[in-house]
Amino acid sequence: MRIMKENKTYREIFSSLEDKVRTLGGPNLELEDAVKIFKEAKELYNECKKRIEKMDGEIKRIARADDGSITENAVSEDGQRI
Repeated sequence: MRIMKENKTYREIFSSLEDKVRTLGGPNLELEDAVKIFKEAKELYNECKKRIEKMDGEIKRIARADDGSITENAVSEDGQRI
C-alpha cells in the first residue's frame, strides 16, 4: 500500500492509523489480513512520527533565542505560559 502522504494532513494520516488499529483489534480477522493491515499501520505510524519530528525541529528553530540557545518555556494545554 502506497499512501499519498504528501496530499494528506497529519490528522488524516493519524485517523487512518486509528482505523487500522481498530480493525486489528476486531474479531475474526484472518492472519494474512492482519499482517497486511499491520504493515499499512506501520507505514502510517512512521509517517506520523516523521511529521512530528519535523514540526518539533521547526518549533525549536522558531523558539531559538538571539544568543542561539533554545528557549523551552512551559505552556499549559490552552497555550498560556506557566
